[in-house]
Amino acid sequence: MPDTKKTASEKKGTKTLSPPQKKPKKEKKKMGRPKGSKSQATLSREEIGKAIKLRIAGMADMLIEKQLSLAKGIQYLMVTEKHVGPRGGDLGTTTRVEKSPQIIKDYFDGKIIDTEFRKFHFITTEKPDGRSCDSLLDRAFGKATQAVEIDGGLNINVSPELKKKANALLDKIL
Repeated sequence: MPDTKKTASEKKGTKTLSPPQKKPKKEKKKMGRPKGSKSQATLSREEIGKAIKLRIAGMADMLIEKQLSLAKGIQYLMVTEKHVGPRGGDLGTTTRVEKSPQIIKDYFDGKIIDTEFRKFHFITTEKPDGRSCDSLLDRAFGKATQAVEIDGGLNINVSPELKKKANALLDKIL
């Protein structure tokens, strides 16, 4: 006779269940833009920023010259020329503003000197702009550190009881 021992659950008529199996996780539907990507508005802004930087870079020399002229003030190089006739007679003098950038550059570089017949006069008609000077120096050498001073007192309203306790603690410490 085979051994027919029944387990307690079989005697009661119930089935033993195996532990529930975990269902494989469904992939979540990813919402929004992938991580690290940029929105269309951001891409558009960046493209406009690049275009502006390229345009300014193309005009950098001219912009620096303009800022230098502001830093130096409005200046003119005047030329007084003595006119002599064919027989050596004096025909008078004329004074004009020198407009040739090369002659102006050569004058400031010391390549042109005054002669008997031509004299140069350097005139400043408007004072230099200090902010432009500061801006140029900051760009060239970095912004200098600036000290900031704060003047004034600190007013704190404290109840008289708290004041007494604080003074008592200070007396103990000191």
